[in-house]
Amino acid sequence: MNLIVGLGNPGKDYVNTRHNAGFLLLDFLNEKWKGKSFRLESKLKSKISIIKDNSKNVLLLKPQTYMNLSGKAVKKVMDYYKIISQNIIVIYDDLDLEIGMYKITQKPFKGGHKGVRSIVDYIDEDKFIRIRIGIEKQGGRKNRNNISGEKFVLSKFSSDEKKVLYVAFNKIFLELNKYFIN
Repeated sequence: MNLIVGLGNPGKDYVNTRHNAGFLLLDFLNEKWKGKSFRLESKLKSKISIIKDNSKNVLLLKPQTYMNLSGKAVKKVMDYYKIISQNIIVIYDDLDLEIGMYKITQKPFKGGHKGVRSIVDYIDEDKFIRIRIGIEKQGGRKNRNNISGEKFVLSKFSSDEKKVLYVAFNKIFLELNKYFIN
């Protein structure tokens, strides 16, 4: 089984915020792959949806531990479903990339994203694939009106930004489909 983890924060206050780009992409993938609604699994500290068809056996995971403790939920799910780190993809927001951009990597983790750092710390390795989703304003930080990064990641996307974001989501969806075809 493959595990796709979308990082974000649980709760109504964080819906559609930049920091929840991972949750937004999981919702998009779940809809495209015709998955069932995410269900809360309290013992796993997560919301999950399982996609099973001829080409995919994928568990979509939204940790409910808040961003900085995401590793706790990921570790519980890995242990429960017997998933190895090489079968994990972690999706998260990246303030260093503009909206509409994304990067897929599997290099050793050196970044400062606290959600990813938590996963690396809990599972004690970084051999998983990472998809970084750009959340920065087009044109860069200068177009943020001096809003700090900490506040900016908790701001909501404008409707125009969501359109650009969903174009990137569709490209990621197409790449993931190639990844899962046997």
